[in-house]
Amino acid sequence: MGHKKKKVTSATKAPGTKAPAKKKAKKVLPPWPTDLEYIKLFDDCVIKKEKIAEVDKVIDDHITPNRTRYETVVAQASGVGISNSLLDIPGLGGQGLFGNSPLPGATYQGIPSLRDISSANQMPGLLRNMQVPSVSGPDLGTAGNLGIQGALALGRNQPATGDTASGVGQDLNAATGLGGNLFSNSFNTTPGLGSLYGSFGFQFSTARGIPWYFVAVTHYMECGSSFKKHLHNGDLLTGYTTHVPAGRPKVGHGPPFTWEESAVDALKLEHLDKVQNWSLGAMLHRIEAYNGAGYKNRSMNSPYLWSYSNQYTKGKYAADGKFDPELVSKQVGAAVILKRLEDRGIIYIPRS
Repeated sequence: MGHKKKKVTSATKAPGTKAPAKKKAKKVLPPWPTDLEYIKLFDDCVIKKEKIAEVDKVIDDHITPNRTRYETVVAQASGVGISNSLLDIPGLGGQGLFGNSPLPGATYQGIPSLRDISSANQMPGLLRNMQVPSVSGPDLGTAGNLGIQGALALGRNQPATGDTASGVGQDLNAATGLGGNLFSNSFNTTPGLGSLYGSFGFQFSTARGIPWYFVAVTHYMECGSSFKKHLHNGDLLTGYTTHVPAGRPKVGHGPPFTWEESAVDALKLEHLDKVQNWSLGAMLHRIEAYNGAGYKNRSMNSPYLWSYSNQYTKGKYAADGKFDPELVSKQVGAAVILKRLEDRGIIYIPRS
């Protein structure tokens, strides 16, 4: 005759209660690289020789030709009026630096580089025989009222005459070396300008305000530089975005949208208009974060940044959530574009 097994109960647990479920250990994800680690990756980055021509083509066909549009979006996203800066010089009868009248605060037309200005003679008389008073602690507004040559001579208490720039070169082109944009975030730290501007404490937002080249490389990575697509994720401007982030832009009207208004929405959605630090390490972090943390979570260098360089070999997401360890990116990385822009003397990104 069979018998039933006696049920064993715990002495510490009331009958009929379930044992508590074991908590799963939370996976600890790798941290983002530090700014210094990003800077080292960038400075050690070597573009593959066989890819340099392709990178140059991207720059020449898509990045530099569209600089004005990128600067326009930066100004609109930041809400920066230009009329009270170097564009508007009351000391010259109210004439704008780059035109016959000051630009309205809501208008932003691409600003010529110093090289363009000096070579094209776009400012007749402005750079000649201009006596500059001694000014202490100049800011951008003060410098704007004195003109470029006055700005260059500030703190030197010497006349700015001819095409010399406070004795630092034969003309503005020689002084800058790179033809940097007047409102470029790298203006203060461009090679050939650092000691000049540092000598009288000039602050041309060296690491503040969205750099035009951040928008440029993000536009290339997300949209292939197409102005028919949303900067958010490359969806078409004929409708709202359908991929993450979906339902954008929110600009007070329905589709279709202009590229500029959608790009401003994309930048503001990420609160990039509020960011103050745009030094190299911080910017590379934001570019990678714009794409997502997938590669960082795998403790690998992202092809989104480093493709076509010695900092990346293989491994790529074929689609959202689908990683292929053998897949090799066929798109040049954003950091590689920036590296080449620096190598060619088009930009200089502040390291701090």
